[in-house]
Amino acid sequence: MTLNPISASVLMRSDPPLPWLAQVRGGLRDKPGKPVDYYHTCYCLSGLSSAQHYSGVVVGPPENLLAAADPMCNVVQPKLDAARRFYAMQPTPGPGPQAGS
Repeated sequence: MTLNPISASVLMRSDPPLPWLAQVRGGLRDKPGKPVDYYHTCYCLSGLSSAQHYSGVVVGPPENLLAAADPMCNVVQPKLDAARRFYAMQPTPGPGPQAGS
């Protein structure tokens, strides 16, 4: 199996490093030597999701396939649809204060 460069890069940032992410601490990091954090875990998983769905390559069993995230909002489609429905039902705010008043 050949990994695309994005998938390989993300998987090498896991803590602890490969073979598997499912460890007690877990998480992903910005670069070697840096600590794991929620921001970079989300960022890396988003990149891995994009790489998987773009290339069609999933490392390990098929259940390792991540849900596709919307590239603009970085959320999965059902959550984006729910947010759009919610905000579509909200009243439209009126005009704000006029300049000079």
